[in-house]
Amino acid sequence: MTTPSAAERYLEHVTAGPGAVMTEEVGCITGELTVVTTAFPAGQARVAVQYRGGEA
Repeated sequence: MTTPSAAERYLEHVTAGPGAVMTEEVGCITGELTVVTTAFPAGQARVAVQYRGGEA
């Protein structure tokens, strides 16, 4: 795996089914979601999940 020289952002639309996605803010969420992963040069990553079409 290569380390990015600057933060790289990846966005994907997914459907979370019965297994759901667990969040710290509201607990389990299902349905149409947007997942944004930001990879930082130091080898760290941040993953954000929200309902598709929701406001950040």
